[in-house]
Amino acid sequence: MKKKKNDKFAVACAFEILHECISIDHIEDCNEICKSLESYDELSKECLKSNDLSDEFLKDVQRYIDNYILPILEEDYWDFIKKEEYGKVNDKGFFEINSEESAEKICLEFMGNSLNLAKELLNVFSKYLR
Repeated sequence: MKKKKNDKFAVACAFEILHECISIDHIEDCNEICKSLESYDELSKECLKSNDLSDEFLKDVQRYIDNYILPILEEDYWDFIKKEEYGKVNDKGFFEINSEESAEKICLEFMGNSLNLAKELLNVFSKYLR
């Protein structure tokens, strides 16, 4: 049986789709993340038919999705930025930020999280884009 070789264009398309899930513009939008995951699913199915992506690549990407993207969809994912020093949850269940400095710190943690997710995505894809 012929070993599958990864088509660079298909790998780049997969990267772009998954990067949309973790971009600062979409990381809080569960609907956009789900749409991107559906797009990736369609791409991976097409690539399986045409033999454009290796099983190893698909497993590595699925592991990334399971470990880094799917947790974003969990209700408590953003609890790490709801620190007592930054504010409190009000009677209606919304987190109220206590100061501008806290808002800045939350933004930094938010961006740091997004950058970490991007770093991990690059780690997965870097060996396939050489």
